[in-house]
Amino acid sequence: MNLWSHPLQEVQYETCSYEVFPLLCPDCGGDMRILAFLTAAEPADAILAHLGLPTTPPPLSPARGPPQHDLGLDADPGFDFDQSAGA
Repeated sequence: MNLWSHPLQEVQYETCSYEVFPLLCPDCGGDMRILAFLTAAEPADAILAHLGLPTTPPPLSPARGPPQHDLGLDADPGFDFDQSAGA
């Protein structure tokens, strides 16, 4: 298995699964080709810096909890009854 096989499989998967065509030019619709896959951070950072793009990912926001109304914490007065009374 060569170094190209796994990344190419991912491109093919995206094409089939999501109907995304990563190898078509978004401007003209022409075919694009893969020149290289960057696996080291240093060359990728150098290319991004040269293009004026950020080299660090955006900060992650903390996860938020679910909306409180979905938890059922608010008591529904229709279900409030005395269970201690005999049947």
